[in-house]
Amino acid sequence: MRINRVCELSGGHDKAIRFVSWSDDGSMLITTAERQVCVWDVSKAVTKQTLTGHQSDVVDAACNSDQMLVTAGRDPALILWDIPTGAIRLQSGGFSPYSSVAWIDHQTVISGNEAGVLSSRTILNWDRPKNTTAHQGQITELQVVTNKNTRLCISSATDNCLKVWDLASMKPVRSFEPQFSSQRFALARNGSQIVMFGDDSKLQIHSFPEFQPVGELKTGFTHIPSIAVSDTSRWLVAMGPEAKSEIWDLESFKLFDTINSTSIRAASRGVAFQPHSERLAIRGCSKRSVSIYDLAKLETRLTNDVPLSVGAGQRFAVALSFSSNQRAVVQAVAENLSESMGRDSIFYDAYHQAELARPNLDTYLQDLYRNQSELLVVFIGGDYTSSEWCQIESRAIRDLIKQGQGDRIMFVKVDDQPVGGVFQIDGFVDARYLSPQHIAGEIRRRLQVERQNRSDV
Repeated sequence: MRINRVCELSGGHDKAIRFVSWSDDGSMLITTAERQVCVWDVSKAVTKQTLTGHQSDVVDAACNSDQMLVTAGRDPALILWDIPTGAIRLQSGGFSPYSSVAWIDHQTVISGNEAGVLSSRTILNWDRPKNTTAHQGQITELQVVTNKNTRLCISSATDNCLKVWDLASMKPVRSFEPQFSSQRFALARNGSQIVMFGDDSKLQIHSFPEFQPVGELKTGFTHIPSIAVSDTSRWLVAMGPEAKSEIWDLESFKLFDTINSTSIRAASRGVAFQPHSERLAIRGCSKRSVSIYDLAKLETRLTNDVPLSVGAGQRFAVALSFSSNQRAVVQAVAENLSESMGRDSIFYDAYHQAELARPNLDTYLQDLYRNQSELLVVFIGGDYTSSEWCQIESRAIRDLIKQGQGDRIMFVKVDDQPVGGVFQIDGFVDARYLSPQHIAGEIRRRLQVERQNRSDV
């Protein structure tokens, strides 16, 4: 087993755990078993609070950074808890059993019920929610994300429809009906990709919020009750009904490993990633325990397949060409590449500042791109051709195309603006919907493909 198990949490429940979730700051884990809720201090592997107040099963829970916990039950009841004291602060009923709940901000909660109604309420107006009929079936999943400075909510339901809501107006801005049975979803906090799943063995991955297909994963399960995606968009864990879980690498779309867990019934959530990390909480081999794993230091098989050495007569495996406005994204990509391939094999200007402090830098750069780099990765956007240094670099790129060496060039698109010399017939990776880690994975894959093509000649 290559995956490091950090600890095991047990002793909090006497019934089977149905639900697992982290607090917003990642310091606490929330678990539910029938009517009972446990709040865990993961660093000490002990329970902070055991909460009882629902008259029926607790189906969802969400904890904000102010240590306020909201739980949704089939009573129907929505209860707001103060975690330090374990006291109930607020409680309200409903006309239909609740099925999901999430925090919009520190003062506002959104919930869904089995009648397909979304309700938003503030702490000050807990008993006066704003209701919206959202679906023609039971709402099965809710998640709040910030996308392009806009606060959005995504909902799924048994009507096989996903909807995206503008939380400022509580109006739908997009609806999507998958071409397969999809009743639930998982979305990384960066909001770049959404993974949909339902009553079969497949996972469908789409860009968000455009819902353009990105890929499909075929699991070894008859159906998939629960999945989770890490905030880095690197890892996906699918929990199956056959007492095991699959860990997928979303950079290579390959199955990385399996871990033992327990079988889990449908409409349960037995797995969750810690916010801003790659720690994983999953219901353990005992139905009344939770195992914590750390995926942060894993090296994928794909990364190991890419040799650290570069091609004969060339100095760099990858050279990055970009405008200054894209530096933040490119730096994150460069750092991810250097972790697996080493800085010496990556031409990113910040790694070679002393070398580039010279006269006639224009011709020096053209030689680095044209003759000393295996793969030229060009981050194209509306400001690329207006940058003086990008114009210098692009001359080397255009010459490679003229010489029939277009296979050494990889375009990464950063916006919708036209770029001179790049046409609709040219392929690209769309950086608008991918994390830097995912972009780095695409670069490694492209490098691997080109090396394999050359070895086959």
